[in-house]
Amino acid sequence: TDAGTAPVSRIASQGHGSREDSDEDDDAHAQASRSTSASCSPRPGMPRELSSGCNIPTIDPYGRDRGKVLEALFVCGIVFLELGRRAKGATRPKLSRPRYPRWSGLLAEATHESEYFYSRPAVQQRHLRLSWGEDLKRTRDMHKAFTPDDRVMFGMSDGAVHVKWLDWDDIWWVVDEYNALKDAVAGLMEEEIRPYCAKEPGKSSLGHKIRAGKEHWSGSALRHCFYWDGGSCTEHSDYGIATLQHSTSDGLQAYLGGVWRAVEPPKNCAALLAGDMLERLTNGRAKACVHRVCVRNDVAEASGRRSRRAKSQEAGANVCRQSHVLFLQPDPDTIVRPLAPFLAGDGTDLEAIRYGDWHRMKTNLAFGRPAGAKPQPRPKCRPGRASHSLNSDCWWASKPAHHWVDAAKGQRVAVADWWGW
Repeated sequence: TDAGTAPVSRIASQGHGSREDSDEDDDAHAQASRSTSASCSPRPGMPRELSSGCNIPTIDPYGRDRGKVLEALFVCGIVFLELGRRAKGATRPKLSRPRYPRWSGLLAEATHESEYFYSRPAVQQRHLRLSWGEDLKRTRDMHKAFTPDDRVMFGMSDGAVHVKWLDWDDIWWVVDEYNALKDAVAGLMEEEIRPYCAKEPGKSSLGHKIRAGKEHWSGSALRHCFYWDGGSCTEHSDYGIATLQHSTSDGLQAYLGGVWRAVEPPKNCAALLAGDMLERLTNGRAKACVHRVCVRNDVAEASGRRSRRAKSQEAGANVCRQSHVLFLQPDPDTIVRPLAPFLAGDGTDLEAIRYGDWHRMKTNLAFGRPAGAKPQPRPKCRPGRASHSLNSDCWWASKPAHHWVDAAKGQRVAVADWWGW
């Protein structure tokens, strides 16, 4: 978004004021965004081991390959899903392309008219969060040099969509987009996993809940990320069952066959990555995909972490890559154990784990907290914040899972459950 054009405020909704508006313009802008970002893509200078490679299956989940997604994930933990297609008469929500221009407009608003952006109720109450930096440290038992993440992202958790009193105003499309994507991915994975759940015991186990239609996937979350040339997300695997990622250009890499390989979905496709819980559910048959994002020509050229001011200056004009990511994650109290058809019975079977405990352990590793510590958000200072009940720019959590406390007056403000990001 060109910050030099007429008022940046309300850009998020400008030209998209009605839910009945068609998405043709969004699609056209998304295609233009993909073309524009190609000049920043890392393809020309890609290291040799990333230049080609791996045989990642491309799947039509609603047509010719229906019921074969899980089998395809057994190959290397990642598949490409064709978007927009759906079998005639099918009732399951289809996968569709994100509204990239609207997300760009929202970032422009947050960058250039921060007072208006931070006065939005959804932002004030942290149901929609904007993060200018995050460090994913050792979330797997791997030997690696730590590299700070270098990106900007919006995030929201599943609890945000269930707050009935919250007025999303002209950014209603954020909730709509999340709900549609979550329903599509959850429906797809449930259909794939259900045939293996016939003998699953325990009412709280994931297999039983999927079979009974009682898994709500309330741990799920959405992120929309912005990268510039040199931006990155360090290597990690995702916590839940599966992650769907759609992006405007290359940069995603996966650790496959002992080397890092570029993961470039074909046109009109998105990448579906197996998560830690799918690996546990299949007793290791589907391996959690270790991946990262490197939007630069040389992986070794890390310029260090940028200041918030530098990110603000680059956020509007020099974004090379956007990615829209849905993390499908079980309810916190759901028990994830290997399904009966995958059990070996020789003492090597993976142990059952409560998903909430697993998520907490992973976020503690990711953010450098002591083992067993409860998730606590870092103090945040945002100049220009307008607030109904908070007069301080800096505030932090006293009881992180339930409420925030104003640093100056100790006023409590209810917020959604905090999931560590």
